[in-house]
Order: sequence, then structure tokens, then C-alpha cells
Amino acid sequence: MGNQPLDAVTVEVVRAAFNAAAERMRITMIKTAYSHIISESLDFGCAIFDPDVQMIAQGIGLPVFQGHLGFPIQATVAERGLEAFREGDVFIHNDPYAGNGNHLNDVAMYAPVFWEGQLTGFVSVKAHWSDVGGPVPSSMQVGSREFRQEGLRFQSVRLFSRGELNEEVMRVIRANIRTESGTLKDVQAMIAVCRAGEAYFKEILAKYGRDTVLESTRVYMEQSERRTRAELARIPAGCYQSVAHFDNDGITLDQPVRVAMARPVARPVTRVRRQLGTPCCTIRTIARVDQLMANRNGTSIGAKNRLPYR
Repeated sequence: MGNQPLDAVTVEVVRAAFNAAAERMRITMIKTAYSHIISESLDFGCAIFDPDVQMIAQGIGLPVFQGHLGFPIQATVAERGLEAFREGDVFIHNDPYAGNGNHLNDVAMYAPVFWEGQLTGFVSVKAHWSDVGGPVPSSMQVGSREFRQEGLRFQSVRLFSRGELNEEVMRVIRANIRTESGTLKDVQAMIAVCRAGEAYFKEILAKYGRDTVLESTRVYMEQSERRTRAELARIPAGCYQSVAHFDNDGITLDQPVRVAMARPVARPVTRVRRQLGTPCCTIRTIARVDQLMANRNGTSIGAKNRLPYR
């Protein structure tokens, strides 16, 4: 089937194959993780990406992880370039201000997938490490004013180099965490997920061929975009607002922190233009619903740890 013409059936078969691969990654994480926060609370997410770091499949995981599993990969590309990815490499990343978006405990691990010498995609998993160092067990330091007080920060760190484990990185991790937390065992589980995802990706490539697979993912990503835009277009015009509160910022305990957000939604507008010598004509202007902006005016600005803190 490697060179057969692309058709709707092939697209759906490839889509289903990647969804199954992502689900197998998820099951691998559950079966191999040591910590209950991963295996039972399911505090993790995993996904598969194309060479442009577009998510093409994901396992069912923690919603707060799913939408940005590709950000750590993009951060590595921005910082080190695509040439930093070599066959057999595995990276870890948890910088909350450069591609991670969560606290330091939520560590992303990702690996490139090569086929016949060409970079063809990526696999990624993010999971909550029970400990990343810092002054207290679990690295949940109440009263922190910046993330450096929580523990180790990884910025696109190469854990495997061309298939070989970087023992120096593991020595740093081992020296700074509480090993009884099971974190080191969870690191091994995440490695297994990346290697499993890479193997499943290559199974699909071997069966259908690189060109067919990438063209199929392009087609169904475009389908998803059209459907998403159509659903967004159904949202009535207006300004959608919400206000919520944190109990406090972890430092000033008697002062709630107000979080306000407003999201304006524009609708297609109909304008009438009259020109000399012509009848009225109607011009329909399409609203850009893909560029919705959030306005956070009204949010408390006095939080001492910045929520999240920098």
C-alpha cells in the first residue's frame, strides 16, 4: 500500500492508526508508571506530531496537558533548531516560561521519529514527577515567589543522545530529588512511552509509506480545521466575561486573588455600499473567529507570587 493513490478511506485508516498508536502510548504509561498520581490519577498526557509539530493524534489524558504537548518541542526547535533532533535522541523540558506552561513537576519528554533518514514526526509524553527537588518533599513549596524555589528546571535537555542514555543528566536528577518518591521509576516509564510511540509510528510508516502517511495527516488536519472554524462561527456575537477567585496567592493568606477575563466575539457583518451608476450591492465581511483575544483587565495585580510566579 506504500504508493497507492490517496483516497478518503486511506485517510481515515491512517487517522485511526495514529489514534490507536496514541492510545497504546497511554496504556504503556499507565501500565509502567510507579507513582499513583500517574497510574491512577492519570496526571499525564501523550501525543504524536508531524514534522511541523502539529498534533496528529493524542491519547486521552489530562486536559490541561493535551493542548500544549507540542510546545516543548517547538521551544527546542526555536532554541536549538531542527538539526538538534537526531535519530535516537530523547529530550526533557519543564521550563514554565518557555514551552511547558505548567509547574516544574510537570515534565515533558519527547523524541523525534526518523524514517529512511528523514525527520517524519515526534512523539511526546508529559507527566507529573512526584519530586523535582527543592526544599520540601513533592516540590510543592508554599510561599514560593519564583519557580526557581521549586526545584530543577530542564530547558530542552538531551536525555538520550543517538540512543545512548546520558548518565550525567541522570546523575544530576538523582542527586537532587528524593528517590523514595519513585520519580526515577517514572522517568523509566516515560522513556518506555517514547520508545513505544516511536515504534508504533514506524509501524504505520512501514505499512503505508511516508508520503501517504504525511499527506493523509495533512488532509485530516485540514478537515479538523474546517469543522472547528464552522463550530466557532456558531458562537453568538458579544463579549463573554467571567470572574473567579483564588483563595489567596499562597503568601498573603487573607487576600483573595481575583481573576477576570473577557473574550469578545465578532460576527460576519453585512454592509451596504452605493456606487454612482450602480444599484445597491451587499458585501459580506467574514469575521476572523480564529483570532479571538482574551482581555484580562480587572485581574488582581498585587499577587506576590505572580500566579504563576517568575
